[in-house]
Amino acid sequence: MANLTKTLGPLPLVALGAAGVVGTSWIYTNGEFFSLYGAGGEIFGLAIAAVFATFVALAYAELASSLPRAGGEITYAYAAFNRPTAFIAGWLLIGAFISSLAFYVTAFGFLLEDIFPSINSVPLYTINGVTVYLPVLLVGTGLAVVVFGLNWFGISFGASAQLVLFSVMIFLGIALVVVGFVHGTPSNFWPPY
Repeated sequence: MANLTKTLGPLPLVALGAAGVVGTSWIYTNGEFFSLYGAGGEIFGLAIAAVFATFVALAYAELASSLPRAGGEITYAYAAFNRPTAFIAGWLLIGAFISSLAFYVTAFGFLLEDIFPSINSVPLYTINGVTVYLPVLLVGTGLAVVVFGLNWFGISFGASAQLVLFSVMIFLGIALVVVGFVHGTPSNFWPPY
């Protein structure tokens, strides 16, 4: 196993980690959760999720300092258990990454349909009561190819691009909070659940 080399600074690492956990799904899922659970349910749920994410981050920090080798979860499974378990962990990670990519590809398109309603023009299939359209898949797949292309040129280049996108995400989050407090009303909070 190769030793890790330090090529990224703290800010790009935070940007990569936060984008991997939060991504753009917070925009899509917040609207869904708000309509299902209310403002109090969403705030309570996000607070619990933040606590759990902190536990996961602390566990990864401990593992990374104990096993400073490339490979992440596969290395940790190999050290804790054995080679077959590490092999299974690797395949499970591939499945997790592919399924999350499928979510991000379609979620990005669902976000764009609010801005460009014509994106819902060529229905392909329906899954779980939601129709998926060809332009949505094409735009989402194009975004995935762009991200792949950024990382193809090296982690430093990809992390720099991710830092810019993370900064945009923080700006959008702050803008939403400011607009919410300036133009929102406390009555929107009730009923909290």
